[in-house]
Amino acid sequence: MISKIFKTSSLIMFMLVLFSTAGNVFSYTIEVDDDNKGAFFTVSAVSADNDQRYSLWDDDSNSSSWILDINGVFVAPMENGWIRDYHKSGEVYKLQYSNRSYSFENEAVVSSSGSYLLFTAIFTNNSSEQLKFAPRLLLDTSLGEETGLPFVLPDGSFITTERYYEGSKIPEWIGSIRSSGVPALYIFMEKGIGDRPQSVIMSNWLRLKQSTEDFIVEEGRSFDNLPFSEADSALMLKFSGKKLQPGETMTVRIILGLNPNQPGPEAFISPVSDSVDFEKEQFRLREYTLKERLTEVDTALDKINNLLEDESLISDEAVLDIELSTANQEKLRAEYENL
Repeated sequence: MISKIFKTSSLIMFMLVLFSTAGNVFSYTIEVDDDNKGAFFTVSAVSADNDQRYSLWDDDSNSSSWILDINGVFVAPMENGWIRDYHKSGEVYKLQYSNRSYSFENEAVVSSSGSYLLFTAIFTNNSSEQLKFAPRLLLDTSLGEETGLPFVLPDGSFITTERYYEGSKIPEWIGSIRSSGVPALYIFMEKGIGDRPQSVIMSNWLRLKQSTEDFIVEEGRSFDNLPFSEADSALMLKFSGKKLQPGETMTVRIILGLNPNQPGPEAFISPVSDSVDFEKEQFRLREYTLKERLTEVDTALDKINNLLEDESLISDEAVLDIELSTANQEKLRAEYENL
């Protein structure tokens, strides 16, 4: 009964927060700084009459950043003396870094409605040998005076302690709720025009910033536990790595918004028509889904082969696990036929 009451009260609180910020969906639009000088884009939500402006993360452009795992070595472009170029091409803001071995391009496009922001990160292998790229995005979701902000999930739950999500456990979206009258920020995790992370960590910003390479998640740890006395919340989004041959590229897309309704491709067709082929993107999505499904089949076959090779591993639990995997594959058969 107590848990039921708590869940109900959380849902009511969630609805109240949505109603209190609902007006911001219509009265605020996203704006990218035209004169960016940092390693990441400076982005604000601006009221219709331009009287109010709220940064979506700290003005310090290094508070949010892409971190590249290149062959197991962690690289932050701004900190490694890369050649930097920032410019605007039509409606696309481009922030580029390059050296002899690889280049990184981050693009930002605001939707035609002004309510969403599409980040496109492109990693290119400029070297003469194979490299493995595994990008991460550290996203600052708590502004200076807005510390201690909870994360909110689609089920209405509020998260104020360290959490780790991976695979199918990753929520459809994660919201960072600000005080009344200040635009909320939503990060979308579902596949579509954006890419789904491999894993997501919720933690203290400074703790994530200082522990990028080997972060140990402490489930339930408060965002303001000592020595991090300021409850400065942040997200770390990790994406699957990809081996790139010389000249090959890897692309990752992230969508942020001022409301929890995930946009479709049509929201960005006009601004990014020169840089995104949506027919190609849909094929890429189908191809990725097929590969993901085939990986699941391979995993199920490996389980069966292990039992055939070593009968001592056979148990009721092992057999049940295989039966569940098989049932799941049957359920997905229709998806294969439509790919």
